[in-house]
Amino acid sequence: MIAADWTRADFERAQRVAQANPVGFCTHLLNAHLWSKQREVVNSVWTHRRTTVRSCHGAGKTFTAALCVVAFMCAWTNARVITTAPI
Repeated sequence: MIAADWTRADFERAQRVAQANPVGFCTHLLNAHLWSKQREVVNSVWTHRRTTVRSCHGAGKTFTAALCVVAFMCAWTNARVITTAPI
């Protein structure tokens, strides 16, 4: 289903899913395949004030962060997310 075709009820259901189960939101609504550590990161972001991830290059950290941003923006009305990255 394309978001343009969604009803208000569809958006509200997606919002409830994102709030309660961010991994499910990412996998089912965003159609993202997450490996176990990525699921762990998403859950950590959702349950802790701060999350750090140490990993090699190309492990999917930026992709996982982007999913967290999208899930958070969908979960909370009028949400704002600030992201930073080194140059």
